Amino acid sequence: MMGTQQFGGVLAARVHSASTWTLSRLSGNVQVGANAADGPTIFWEEQVLDLSNFLVADETLFIGSVQPQHITGFSAQGSFSGAGNDAFYCNEIIIVTERHLDDPYTDLTAMAVSAPPVTSIGGASGTTNPSNVMFARFNNYGFSGALADAAGEIVGSVGPYLVLNVSNTWGSGSATANDKLYFYRMVVFGDTGDGSSGNLTMGMPELNIVWTAVSDKETELKYFQRLRQSWMDRAG
Repeated sequence: MMGTQQFGGVLAARVHSASTWTLSRLSGNVQVGANAADGPTIFWEEQVLDLSNFLVADETLFIGSVQPQHITGFSAQGSFSGAGNDAFYCNEIIIVTERHLDDPYTDLTAMAVSAPPVTSIGGASGTTNPSNVMFARFNNYGFSGALADAAGEIVGSVGPYLVLNVSNTWGSGSATANDKLYFYRMVVFGDTGDGSSGNLTMGMPELNIVWTAVSDKETELKYFQRLRQSWMDRAG
């Protein structure tokens, strides 16, 4: 069996001296967590996959693959310079987990900001059992080159796409006896410096997460052990 979870995209424009980014074409269920000129602009989305549609009673789901697919790329158009250029970053977190996050905004933000995260989902510093995280990915994007000279003067335009600097994946890929899977995405446009100038439009692309899996019936003891493992760290 296979399925696709679809996540929406966003355009965010910042004009010189504007206090915040202007958001447009907000699609799907994308939520805005923060929006400031000298601070991060955060977008996040949660989706729930009801596995009861795929499984008969007392079956285990074995995840074959999880493939995030960007529809086009993270775009950047316009001119930009100053401290904001030096402090700019774009981070994306994708999580596929058995555990419902009680506060996705707080949990994901801790991982998606540019500073080292205080806690992590599926890591030693977090409270989530790593076996409950089926798949996770962190991507960092940046401008392809310098956008201003040493004096801070604009020397060219940005675009059309941001360049991928870092891509890390983790996750147990463990089988599950849970009745739901939770899909999360967060994207942060960081603009933490004063003195930025120019006109810049950022584009967050739509995202498809294509997953494949097979179901099978295990022994009763194994199934109940799997069921206990799937639920012991679940909230909600």
